Amino acid sequence: AHICIAFVAYAVWKELERQLQRNGVRMSARRAAELTHTMYELEYTLPHAKRMEKHILKLDAEQQLLHDAVHR
Repeated sequence: AHICIAFVAYAVWKELERQLQRNGVRMSARRAAELTHTMYELEYTLPHAKRMEKHILKLDAEQQLLHDAVHR
């Protein structure tokens, strides 16, 4: 189980590095991981609504750059 978890973590890390490089973002994967510690998303369902709404709370410029790079 430990080897499986370690491999998946490594694969996710390498994919993050690939996404950053592909989108021309000059940021390390370590910095990207640090930025996610203060990124928040709010999920809610209004009364009588049929679907859940999701909104990302205000991002600073560096966080917005990261968000745009991985959501293309």
